[in-house]
Amino acid sequence: MTAYDVAVKLPDIDRLRQRCKALAVLERIIDGGDPYYAYTSNWGPDEAASMSNGSGDEWAIVFTADGAFIRLFDHESAMSPYCHPDHELWPGLVDGVPEALLPQVTEPAFCDEDGQLVATTVLWRLAGDDRWHAGNGIAFPPPSGPYDDNGPDGSGLLDILFDDIVDRFVEFAVGYYEMTVDRAAVEHIVAHRPLTDTVTRALNPQLTVADLRVDLTEIGYPIAGDGAATVEVGPHGAFSTNSVGLDRAPFPLSFSVRETGGSWMVTATAAQAAELADVLMLAGNDTIMVVGLETNSFLDEEYQQWRPSRIAAEQGVSFEVHQVAALAAGVVGLSEEALVIRREQLPRFLAGWYPYELTLVDVPGTPSAARVDEMIVVIGTATYDEPVLPALAGSRLLFSGHDDCYVAVETTDGAVPAAVLGRLLALLVGSALVDTTMVEVTAPDVETVRRLIEESRHWIGELGVATPGSVTVNLHATSESWRLGQSVPKQVDRRMVYDVASRAWRQTEVVAPLPNQ
Repeated sequence: MTAYDVAVKLPDIDRLRQRCKALAVLERIIDGGDPYYAYTSNWGPDEAASMSNGSGDEWAIVFTADGAFIRLFDHESAMSPYCHPDHELWPGLVDGVPEALLPQVTEPAFCDEDGQLVATTVLWRLAGDDRWHAGNGIAFPPPSGPYDDNGPDGSGLLDILFDDIVDRFVEFAVGYYEMTVDRAAVEHIVAHRPLTDTVTRALNPQLTVADLRVDLTEIGYPIAGDGAATVEVGPHGAFSTNSVGLDRAPFPLSFSVRETGGSWMVTATAAQAAELADVLMLAGNDTIMVVGLETNSFLDEEYQQWRPSRIAAEQGVSFEVHQVAALAAGVVGLSEEALVIRREQLPRFLAGWYPYELTLVDVPGTPSAARVDEMIVVIGTATYDEPVLPALAGSRLLFSGHDDCYVAVETTDGAVPAAVLGRLLALLVGSALVDTTMVEVTAPDVETVRRLIEESRHWIGELGVATPGSVTVNLHATSESWRLGQSVPKQVDRRMVYDVASRAWRQTEVVAPLPNQ
């Protein structure tokens, strides 16, 4: 194996970054000492991953705004600068490094005291490239022996970042930590899904997420519940800008959930897509596809809506675009373009504007054009009376927003309904506190919200007494989901009170027995 072989097998920059973060998180949970794998989201203006095996072999990957640069050193390689009397680099190793990444070649952390790069492998990829690159015309020395598994340049030390990373890490843990690790927990972290106490304890029974929070923040790895824990509420949020009836009463909170066919189907009001973006990210695959988008926020000189791809470019989001005009024709809510973006870019894509129709679905991997067409047909012909996800193999989340107020979510993740209801409660409280600036509101703890859902699958919420110090939400349990035009029950079944100073919630005494569900 050489750098040329590794260049073919490495994933794109975003996936490589996530895999590097996963290795750092796994290392921190399992060991916690001097790290074999590490990651920092604060490498100056950039981010960096590293490996050091304690025997003199190491690699570093720097992620910059321009791309990514890999520097690897195998201390036993015949290509080591220390095998040359003048400590010169192996010929061709950095030939072709683009100007935007040249500062990494002279980065002091990668050089000796004379400023010479210490490396046996160098790889790079610019943000717009479709592949990884190595130096031009490198003549590799012959293998040093039958046990030279890492290749003449040591590039095999990067093989844990290939697509079989889960298998390789499980094997690595047996050899290095002398322990068998929970494969499902490794898969969870490699998939970059938010870390939970359950996953943490599966790898190390002595730790919880709370013990890791500082390290996870440094690495930049998501924590379960954080997306639903706090939210900034502005004066133009869904509860603030929507009203019902002739007296213009504030829009009520409504929440309904049912489980069927392995999916949880949630309908709710009132939330804008941007107000739920981070909650939706908890459940989805790494890739999100925008299949329907209508908005008045981006109009051209003739008052025609911009294409989704133009909106994404304006928002500074990297994307792929698929033309689906023929499939979308005559289907209400579907766009002529399907946008494919990374999951972590969803909040940025939705920031600062208001789609009055929006349909999102997550996708495993990068979908082919044929796969996009198949999914468009399924979504475009669905009635939504029954689950759609079973017909979308591998997808875990389908979101539909209407009038930037009504929300429908289908998910295979049972944690999402509670996250949505918790977020709605925080948004409703925020609408009572917000004036002309943003306010930050903490959602109720997950267990409190889960108990509400266990008590009733259908809730309506209204603002009660609101003062600068506290806000009350009156909750009504019903036997069916609320619809616009229906009256709100007078009976209050639960009262949730939010204390502004402590950012804590408390539930008051039950006023009356809940109706049968």
